[in-house]
Amino acid sequence: MTVSATIASTFAPATTSGANASAAISSVLMIGATGRMGVQLINSMSKHEATNGASVEISAFCRAPDKLDAATRARCAHVYKGDARRASDLEYAIHDSNADLVLVAVGNGDDVSKSDIREANAKALVRALTSNPAFEHVRVFVVSSNGAGPTKIKAGFGLGLILQYYLRHVMKDHTNQENVFLSGMKNRVGFVRPTALTDGKPTGHMKTFGDKDKPPSIQTDRADLADWVTANVVFGADSNKVNAFGSNASTMRRRYQFGGNSQSTQFQNIHSPEEATPLVARAVNYIYSSYQYYPHAMVVATGAMLLHSFAASRVILSFSFAASDDLHSGD
Repeated sequence: MTVSATIASTFAPATTSGANASAAISSVLMIGATGRMGVQLINSMSKHEATNGASVEISAFCRAPDKLDAATRARCAHVYKGDARRASDLEYAIHDSNADLVLVAVGNGDDVSKSDIREANAKALVRALTSNPAFEHVRVFVVSSNGAGPTKIKAGFGLGLILQYYLRHVMKDHTNQENVFLSGMKNRVGFVRPTALTDGKPTGHMKTFGDKDKPPSIQTDRADLADWVTANVVFGADSNKVNAFGSNASTMRRRYQFGGNSQSTQFQNIHSPEEATPLVARAVNYIYSSYQYYPHAMVVATGAMLLHSFAASRVILSFSFAASDDLHSGD
């Protein structure tokens, strides 16, 4: 079972040498710590420490620390209560935790209505990190989304366009978030653009895909993504292949993107997938996955397709009747 993603080649790894040298990461501040992605990242970093003997201090930043479960809180050296939109709150947490890496996973959960939380947090974080010379070494890694920036959601049978429209407010906020970081501190930021995030179906594998490529699936398990970020961004386990932070402005628009479980895992509801034609198999995969991860969008999409089919049938019937009348007009 494989997963898919894209690796940009123009970033400096977590540990390197030369003019752009950066020290190994020793302290991480997690912004958005109570969210599902934030919790997975904290758990993954703690697990990596326990199994690999690596050491990094983890701190959590959140609006409501009481929402952190006891186990996640115990994995954190510090828990800071603050407003992600306020630069002074962020500056205090970065200073007090002595963070050299800030992980960002902010948002509104499953809410797809208009919001600027991602962009507002980016502005506050850039302000905090660029106004204090003591933070010049601090880097940022952001969990963005496939469909943001220069990317588009690509799915068969026109579903990509439907999902892109359904998630338009979320994608706009993600895109604005990326642009703020790129304009304010492009040499110290990296992004990952996962496809639809889900839980409970980790594969243990990640594979890259390009900004313009079609992912093999529309889902990414948060546990898989967290493990990848932990191993490659926080601890730099694969720094020869995966670079986390950039300095080449001309190619900074290429970013990590990730897809989740491969399409083969989505054939579970087909009794004999080997007997299905590739077209039918793909259709079942896309429709099943889309209903599972974008139920509201797919209800609308299904209604639209039914109306379209009904309208098309009316046109066909009208044409048939008209043709029949024409054929018999000489009687």
